[in-house]
Amino acid sequence: MNPSEPSLPPSPTRTRPAAISFDDADDTFQPRPRNRRRKRRGLRSTLRYQLRLAGMAAGGILAAYIAFVLILKILHPYRLGHEVSSQVAILRTRLDREESENALLRRRILFLRTKEGAEVTARRAGYHRKGETVYLLPVSPDSPDAPAASPSP
Repeated sequence: MNPSEPSLPPSPTRTRPAAISFDDADDTFQPRPRNRRRKRRGLRSTLRYQLRLAGMAAGGILAAYIAFVLILKILHPYRLGHEVSSQVAILRTRLDREESENALLRRRILFLRTKEGAEVTARRAGYHRKGETVYLLPVSPDSPDAPAASPSP
């Protein structure tokens, strides 16, 4: 220090120590410890942080909802196609069954238009020709011609 120069008081601001220093004597690396104290957050900064987190959560939920709706929109035609194809399959089986029943009924109508068919139908209804003697035989419950037993009240 030179006596002719006025001495200045040390500056009130603290300078941050460097994280890395080199020892002048041997030029080796010497890390300096950092100040580990954390500054306490104020109420406003904590509130901003929480609001930011809430905003991000709401945005994430909204984005997930929008993605879900878009996926449903994309998959809707495929789902409709699947439902329609299953209904078509059901209706085709019903149509085949009804067509086979119609063919059976057409054959029966053709048979009933003949003399033999009319005679068979009349005999089943209980009619007989003049001069014929009708014998009624008891029907066992095991025979295929037995009427179905009606439940007694």
